[in-house]
Amino acid sequence: MSILRGGVCIFLRNANYTGQCHYVNHFNGITTAALRNLNEFDTFIRYPLAVEIIKRVKALQEATLDKIVSARKPFGLPTAAKPIENGDVTLRYRNGKGPFDRSRVTAGKGMIDKWKIIISRLTAEHAGQPDKNGQFRVLSTMEELGPGEVCSETYLVACAFETKVEADNYMNYLKTKFARFLILQIAMTQQISRLTFSYVPVQDFKERWTDKKLYDKYKLTSEEVGFIEKMIKEIK
Repeated sequence: MSILRGGVCIFLRNANYTGQCHYVNHFNGITTAALRNLNEFDTFIRYPLAVEIIKRVKALQEATLDKIVSARKPFGLPTAAKPIENGDVTLRYRNGKGPFDRSRVTAGKGMIDKWKIIISRLTAEHAGQPDKNGQFRVLSTMEELGPGEVCSETYLVACAFETKVEADNYMNYLKTKFARFLILQIAMTQQISRLTFSYVPVQDFKERWTDKKLYDKYKLTSEEVGFIEKMIKEIK
C-alpha cells in the first residue's frame, strides 16, 4: 500500500454555489470542522485553528519577513560554487567553509560585511510529513555567518544585521515554535523561498523573543498555544 505523505485535500464543488465551504481537518487524532471561505488567503491554510492565529497576527498590520529574506542565490553563487586556494572572504557551501574571492560575488554585496543568518532552502521534513510524534521542525540548517562570509545557493540569507546581538536575536526568533508554525502554514513542499515567510511578522530584534512573549503579544488563547506546542518540535 502506498502512502500519500503530503496528505490529501478533497473538495466537492457546486459551480453554482458561492457561499462558504464545510471543511473538516484531521491532524494528530484531532478532527476540526469549520465553515470557510476557501479564497480567504493567497495560500489555502490547512488547519482551522491556524486561520484564527494568522488573522490575529495580521490584525496588527506589521511588516513580514518575506520582505527581508533573500531570493535564491543571495550572493549570486550557484550550489556548485566551491572554495579556492586563497581568498579575501569565506564561502559557506554545502560541504563546509573555505576561502573565496570577493570579486566573484555578483549579488548581495551590501550583506558581505554584516552579520547574517542563513537557512537551508530545504525544509527539515520530506513532503510535509511530521516525525513519529506528529511534530514538525520546519527549518533544517540555521547558521550565523559573520562579516566577510558569504554562502552559495544552497542557502537563503534570512536577514543581515550590523550587530551580532540583532543576528543572535533573529536566530532565536526563527527557533521559536511561533515563527516556525507560521512558516509551516505555507511550507507545504520541501522547498523554502522568501514567500514562505509571508505570515511571519518582523519584530524588534534589539530584544530577545521567546514563545511566551509572542503568545502574549498576539493574545493567543490557551487552545491555540496548545495547538502550536503540540505541532512544532522544540529547537535548542
